[in-house]
This record gives sequence, structure tokens and C-alpha cells, in this order.
Amino acid sequence: MKKLSLYMMAFLAMGFAACDDGYNFDPEAGPQSNLPESLLKVDDVTVTTTSQVINLADYLNVETEEETPVSFGAVTVRDGAMPANTILKAVVEMSTDADFSKKITLDAESLDGTNEICVMPSTIQDAYYNNLTHNPNTKQVYVRTILYTITNGESEAIVGKPGENYFDTHTVTFTPLNTGVKISNKYYIVGTPNGWSNSATGAVAVPFEHSDADVYDDPIFTVVIDATYDGGNRADTWFSILAGDDVDAFVGGDWSVLYGNNVGNGDESLTGVLTQRSVFGGDCNMKMPAEDGATSYQITIDVLEGTYTVTPLNDNGAIIDTDPILYLTGSNPDYNWGSKWVPLIPVCNQWSDDAALTAKMEVMSWIIIYLSEGEEFKFAPQAGWGSDFGMSATVTDIDVTGDANTHVFDPSSGDNIKMTKSGWYLLKVTNTEGARKVEFLKPNVYLIGNTSPAGWNTDASGLFTAPTDKGGQFVSPAFIADDEVRMCVSLGEGIDWWRAEFIANGGQIDFRGNGGDQGRVRVKTGQKCYLNFGLGSGLYK
Repeated sequence: MKKLSLYMMAFLAMGFAACDDGYNFDPEAGPQSNLPESLLKVDDVTVTTTSQVINLADYLNVETEEETPVSFGAVTVRDGAMPANTILKAVVEMSTDADFSKKITLDAESLDGTNEICVMPSTIQDAYYNNLTHNPNTKQVYVRTILYTITNGESEAIVGKPGENYFDTHTVTFTPLNTGVKISNKYYIVGTPNGWSNSATGAVAVPFEHSDADVYDDPIFTVVIDATYDGGNRADTWFSILAGDDVDAFVGGDWSVLYGNNVGNGDESLTGVLTQRSVFGGDCNMKMPAEDGATSYQITIDVLEGTYTVTPLNDNGAIIDTDPILYLTGSNPDYNWGSKWVPLIPVCNQWSDDAALTAKMEVMSWIIIYLSEGEEFKFAPQAGWGSDFGMSATVTDIDVTGDANTHVFDPSSGDNIKMTKSGWYLLKVTNTEGARKVEFLKPNVYLIGNTSPAGWNTDASGLFTAPTDKGGQFVSPAFIADDEVRMCVSLGEGIDWWRAEFIANGGQIDFRGNGGDQGRVRVKTGQKCYLNFGLGSGLYK
């Protein structure tokens, strides 16, 4: 028996715990497949199943911190078949699918002096939990063994052909250790969106959406709720979250089962830790204030991590103060090749003494946009076909990749620009006849002016944090002063920052375009700006 640390028992270690025989494999990638074939033949070896029911709790003693190896099979080698000075080594593969499309690879204990194929239970638990599923319930898994020979303590070879010869493929009724994490299959909003109802129908009137995956493997739930109105005027939106397993208790009058935040009742944070009222010791509802300008809210919860994120939305979209001079459409289902044309923001070309730069800015536009791998798109100077272009322009992305030979688009995709890497991009497009240019730039958004740590400069201290996902928000640094807010992107080429500036106003992003100074919005010290370029929404909080 081996001692098992309390740290391991808490299942907080994310690394794979392997044995100490010097042959450690990535639990997902498996063993190397370029080894020579062993002199020991497949027909000379038999592996017999020893366990078809495995409950890891039977092999781990939390109180004594001891663990007992789990036996998967016993190896028998025909007399005289084993090469001289050779021992066997085993690797066990486990999968929740019969085709082993998603599997973990478990390095067995040494077979020197024994014929039992054993794996330490902590090794099984870590690999299973971290790489297969977080689900703590009993389920059928598929198991098979790969055998190796080790001659003279160092020369390793595989028994049979890699990827073809497996021993003792069978099913096991497997129960992992109970990590104490309990996830419901359904979640609901309780608050102003459902009238704070705890009736049998009202309690489940506003459900979260979820994928068809196991909730332990995909613990993300989302819902969009309308902002609250009172007599036609925006009012504060209050809500808590109800787990499906607690519906009966809630309908029966137990409000302590609701989940809120861990700060206090009426907290307006857009992110936080889910905390049940019974644990918090009272009401801890979330509140979205009426003055944030949102028309709806997307609420996302990660019930495995116990966190929530609120994204204020404005259904009216962004505002461009002057008419666009360039549009984008493409294969994105939202555009469907001309069903919708997305306007780019024109650069302000006024008040310039540089004639050449002015001429360039007069046909220059930009946009911050999320583009998915495989997505194709092109541009046109109006919201319709005609004079459209894509790869016929000079297309560059060295600002993003840093390498002239590496691209985020397919250089050989015909006239459409076809993406090879998903992400947020700042597209800068110059529509000069005969010299069109499309530049992929980093999606850098800057806070600038008296509220910015960078002052009136576009440097790193004023950068917004960019999201990685399509629905994410760009978040500014905290404002350093109670003052008028200004923000921009940087287009290079000596172009002043204010020629590509914008603000958030009334819940919407308001782009200056080719117009004059915008109406000003004052913010408070310590607040931040949250921008959703996909929806054209923005707010200060």
C-alpha cells in the first residue's frame, strides 16, 4: 500500500500522477508509437481480466491516507517465449467510448516479479477527472492493455503492431471518487424577469440554455433576459439563480436555496462567485442598474467553477456618426453573402495639412470584428454588390503574426478572404482604386485622455483587455479621474488617434466616423468601460 496525500485526496492537483518506473506518458496522447516490434509475439501472450467492477473508494482510505493498486488483468506468457533478460511493461487505456476516440492512458506499476497489471487509484482518478469527465457517477468504461518488453533494463519494444494489437479489451463498471461537486441538469432565473414567483410554473419560467453534453463536462449555462421597465422607463433588474434540484424546496417556500453573489444584496458586479443564500446568511441578489443603458442581459454561469458573468446588451446596435463608405459581407450565417452588409467605420479625414495622407484617409475604414476559422468575406463601397473585393487587394497580417510567412488567412483562397485562425481582429481597409489594401491588426483598444493611466498616449497602460471568445467584452483599465471619457484604436501611418475614436453612450458604442467632436460622457474614478463590439453595446460600471 502507498500513502496518499491529502492534497491528492482533495483532487486539486491538475497534473497527471504517474508511477516511478521511468516510463511516463501523457494521459491523453498515450505512449510513443515509433518503438520497434518486440521479439515476443502476440500469440505467445494472454491477458485475463481480473476486475470488471471498480469503485475507487474501495482502494483509497481517506482516513489512513493509504491506497491499494487496482488490478486490471493478469499476464501469462508461453513457456520459453520470453526473450532473455527481458521483463514486461503494461499500459492501460480507458475510454467512455467503445471506439476509444477519447481515452486516457494509465502507466501500470512495474511487472518485474509479478504478472498482475495494476494501476494506482490516484493515477486513475487524476487522469479520469482531468481528461475524461468530471462526472462522479458510476458508468461503463472500456479498457484495453498495451504490452511492451524491456530488455537489459533499457531496450524497449512493443508487443505487436502499434495501434493494432491490444490485449483484453473489455468493459468495467467504474465509479470514480466523489469529489463533492454536485451539478443540476437545469438552472433558472428568479427575480424581476419572472416576477419573483415561486409557484410551480413561475419558478421554472426563465430557464438557462445548455448543450446536450454531460453537465460535468460542459458546466456552462446561458440565458438572455430582458431589462426591467416600469411604466415605459428603465428600472433596476434584480435576479438570483435556482438549481433544478432545488425547485421543489423553493416552491415549498425555502428561499435560502437561491444562488446570488458573495458580496452583498444588490451588488452590481458583472462577474462574481455564485453563493447560496443559506451560506451567505441572507439575501444576496444581483442587480443591474437602470442607468446602464442595456435592453437585455446575457447571463453565463459556470456551475463547476461556481462563477457568473453578466453581459449587458443593447439591441439597437452601434452608432456611426457619419455615413459609412465601406461594407463587409461573407459566409457568416448572420451575413449570408449579401443578406446583410456590415458597415465599417470611416476614418475622420478632416483638418489635415498632409494632402497625401488626407487622400488615403478619405477612402480608409476600420472595424473590430470576430472572424472564425473557415469564414470567408469581402468588401464593397456600398451595402450591395458592385466593385466588391477581397484577395484582389493587398492583404497583410504581419502585425498579428509577426512573420511574413505565417498567416491568419488563406493566401490561395480566390478572391474571398478565407480565415485560417479564429479570433478578434482590427481590420483596416484602404479602398484606393488600383491599390486596395486590407490590413489585419491586433484588436488594440485604448483608453485615452484624463481618465486613462496612459494620459493622452496610446500605450500599454491604457489598453483594454481583449476577450478570446466571440461573445466576450473588451474591458478598459479603471478610470483614474472623474472626467470625460475618450477611447480609440490606433491605425498607424501618423494618423491621429482622434480620427478613429469612439465612446459608449446610452448603452451603445458611438463611433465618431468622419464627423466632428462627439458629445461627451463623464465617468467616475474606479469605473471601467465594457464594450461588446459584436453587439455594438457598451457601458460604464
